[in-house]
Amino acid sequence: MSIENFEIKTSRPDRTLSAGVAGRLRADILNGLLEPGRRLGMAELTERYGAGMSPVREALSRLVGEGLVQSEGQRGFRVAAMSREDFNEIVMLRQVVEEAGVRAAIEKGEETWEASLVAAFHVLERRLAALLGEASDSNFAAYEDAHRAFHFAIIAGAGSKRLSRMQQRLYEEARRYRLLFYRKQFAGNAVDFSEAGAIHREILDAVLARDADLAAKILRNHVTLINDFDLED
Repeated sequence: MSIENFEIKTSRPDRTLSAGVAGRLRADILNGLLEPGRRLGMAELTERYGAGMSPVREALSRLVGEGLVQSEGQRGFRVAAMSREDFNEIVMLRQVVEEAGVRAAIEKGEETWEASLVAAFHVLERRLAALLGEASDSNFAAYEDAHRAFHFAIIAGAGSKRLSRMQQRLYEEARRYRLLFYRKQFAGNAVDFSEAGAIHREILDAVLARDADLAAKILRNHVTLINDFDLED
């Protein structure tokens, strides 16, 4: 999978027209097709996605909630800006939420949660093996879905919907930066995911061992792996 074809795609089924527009708009923002700060005019979006004003507006509102779109009141909408300051804040908040979440999950999670986490890791391993075997866009999209599901499964053990929503929003905001990092770091080359399995195995083992300190430490380090890159280059 060369970086020229490197994309994040959504694979969850769309139940409504607005959800379909939101999925396509989200992918276009994450893939850099709609650049940071770009004005999102209603006429342009209705033509681009073949939908009416109402579903487009609903989709924009949904992505405002995800932090990918900024509302400017009567002036309309823009793709959310990207900056080093914003990225550092996302990393800091992710560390706080991930640490609090994994500690609460280890304290409160029961056997059914452990089983769901093991199952999520099993899917992650299989998707990673497929990606390492054939670095295609479709295999990456499948891996990204599994990666997201595994991390969400960890915090689900805390039993807090609000905490899970915070984790999910921050994850989505961080994805834009992660994709930019991959494009910069591996420009013209294949992306190396060879160590991804070992890192997530360490997380799983620490959680299953109910070692909250170790699990929190690994997760804090994990969310900073793409910290050292220049947004401006």
